[in-house]
Amino acid sequence: MKGIITYITALLLLVSFGSAQAAKTGEVKEDSIYIDNRLDFSVEFPEGWKLKRLKDKDDETNYQRLIATKKNFKVNQTIKRMGGEYTIPTVTIFADSTDLSIEEYSRWLIDQLYTVTSKSEIVLSTELLSDTDLLDSVMVHANKMDSKRLQFKHKYKRFLDTSGRDVNWQRDGGVKLIQDYNIIEVALYKHNDWLIMLYAVCEREFYQLNKMDFQTVFNSLRFIDETAEAESRD
Repeated sequence: MKGIITYITALLLLVSFGSAQAAKTGEVKEDSIYIDNRLDFSVEFPEGWKLKRLKDKDDETNYQRLIATKKNFKVNQTIKRMGGEYTIPTVTIFADSTDLSIEEYSRWLIDQLYTVTSKSEIVLSTELLSDTDLLDSVMVHANKMDSKRLQFKHKYKRFLDTSGRDVNWQRDGGVKLIQDYNIIEVALYKHNDWLIMLYAVCEREFYQLNKMDFQTVFNSLRFIDETAEAESRD
């Protein structure tokens, strides 16, 4: 009997541990709406995006909340044919606990491009620290909320292996250098002590194809408690 009780206790602990391990950052509804119940905000994605929640830990700050990637995206045909690297259009949602205002946080973020003064997990999870320049910065007021929108240019070098290709490729000495840049767009929102950052990136060549999706996502952010408050007043 004692052995059976021990077995059941161990089984319950295992199930409990598995459930804790499986806890995710929020929930996804209708394959397109991300709801972060712990930080009280929601973001909606257009059709054609895959949303991946991450493991959440209630006793720790989990800076990265969601990664969304575009399902059907364009790739430069030369890069595709040669088997080279390319950037998948991606939107990552970060959250940071900070006393800084949106404007102060954006200035701090821009400063990191040129003089790294912090070991922020958020910045280290992006491409902002490597050969990146600011293109534009503007404050936007929409849906009764302020947000700071930033646009960056992230330069890169990629090498294509041309060995074994036809003579037109072989004249490159077996390697072809591709130099271009990604467009990075950032939207910053502040809610109580939390700074929510939506970080979007895609190839410069296909930016116009993704621009509307990025803006749709940025404009869809809602803080749940404020939305409920507004509905109760109506």
